Amino acid sequence: MNINFDIIQIKNDIPFSILEIYARVITESSFVTLEDKSELYMPGRAEAAVVSLFYSHLVEGFDPGKDFNYDTCIEDTSLYEFFKAHRTEGPLPIIEHFAALMTDFEKQRRIRSSSHERDMLNSFLEKESLRIDAEIEANREMKRLAKAQALQTENANRVNQYFSSEEQAELLKKMDEYHFAPDKIGDYLLGRLNNNGYPGTTPTASERQSEGAAEDTVSQ
Repeated sequence: MNINFDIIQIKNDIPFSILEIYARVITESSFVTLEDKSELYMPGRAEAAVVSLFYSHLVEGFDPGKDFNYDTCIEDTSLYEFFKAHRTEGPLPIIEHFAALMTDFEKQRRIRSSSHERDMLNSFLEKESLRIDAEIEANREMKRLAKAQALQTENANRVNQYFSSEEQAELLKKMDEYHFAPDKIGDYLLGRLNNNGYPGTTPTASERQSEGAAEDTVSQ
């Protein structure tokens, strides 16, 4: 690249508002968003932005061309040396100072934002875990109730099968009379089932006691 460095002049009449915009461009160039949406701080990209900004907006007498970039400047030693020699001139030091302040602010802001997002994500996952556990417990309870209801229906059908409505009314009275004592109610039910010819019934507690006494008499 043939460059006449004698005609390149540093601009000094750039409005303050424009300097801030240039500083923002350099700052934004320092951060790269990766495929997983995370951000990476790359100060080397900021340096590339400064060099490109210098030749494209801060000097006169130099046409960078549409293909000019940081790599072009680095490859041409004389071009990069001229940049380094005049880096502290004109508005560039102010721009870089603003960019440094903005970059530091952005690093802190993005760190806090990332921490806040992690806290929100952890809170969401914790709530989701509790919700899933509650759904699992609810499903278990529904299955237990369905099983209990099926057993209750089965028992009710058995009662209807082997006991008439009058006998069922008598059973309710006996349950109240026996104060819902399991042994007494069981003996009563087995006795009624035996009387009704229910197959496979076992002796009542009273019958078992009588059989035991008879066996003792025989052994004596």
